Amino acid sequence: MLGFNFNTPLEKYKCGEQDVWVKRDDLLNGDLDLPPWAKMEGIRQILESDHMDKSRPILHLSLRVSYSGWALAYIGRELGYDIKVAYPDSKNYPQEALEKIKSFGAEIIPVRPNLLDIVTTYTKRVAEEKDYQMMPYAFDHPIYINYFSDRMKEVIKENDFDNLVINAGSGVTGSGLLKGFMDYDNFIPQKNSYLITTAGKKTITRMLEKWDMYHQNNIHIHEAEHDFFDDMEWLETPFPCNGNWDKKAWYWLERNKLEGKTLFWNLGGKVLDSCLKSL
Repeated sequence: MLGFNFNTPLEKYKCGEQDVWVKRDDLLNGDLDLPPWAKMEGIRQILESDHMDKSRPILHLSLRVSYSGWALAYIGRELGYDIKVAYPDSKNYPQEALEKIKSFGAEIIPVRPNLLDIVTTYTKRVAEEKDYQMMPYAFDHPIYINYFSDRMKEVIKENDFDNLVINAGSGVTGSGLLKGFMDYDNFIPQKNSYLITTAGKKTITRMLEKWDMYHQNNIHIHEAEHDFFDDMEWLETPFPCNGNWDKKAWYWLERNKLEGKTLFWNLGGKVLDSCLKSL
């Protein structure tokens, strides 16, 4: 098993006028040469499941602000996979990130920059033509959902929270966290979850509905006030927080006081330039 740091701390901070407990899952990478990102054990579990075939290369599309190419290149190498990472070949794509991916033996495949749907469709076509397999979009798989549900249950087993605040992302990771937090099988109506999105309310609602996690009285989806590609360097947070994702949710929470005890799940930290360049 990869040496992930599963014992990430639960820390108390002041957010605006309220106390908030922060699950520092950005520290999951521990001492490994991996990004500060909560999703990597879920990725590992998919790779080690029957869903994937080690005899076939994996092609994965990684956008310029995503940690997925880096993480998949490292974890895939450790598990014996042939990893190929497609990326939009634009001047904005950080070359340090590409070098990091290549340093783990993954092949990088440039694709013409375009709208996300077009780039995704092209990548899928390449995979079909070359008989490559692809990871589920945004790791949308029951194994991944259940991993985050179980991880949440570990936290709330010893801590009572009234509210959960997270960055919505694609809605996949959020579906897993909500499954563990809301515990709809033994539903406590007083619990509320707040998802802050740059993808749009309809997109997140559809994903939550897919996993039967959307209950409109207790799930609150709010549009982020800043664009996804605004890294919000100007916003100071008391812990490392990724500007494209989690800072959007922290900014919202600073401006919205919630009643009761609140849990903030920090999925990603900020990568230091030294980490990308230490090849």
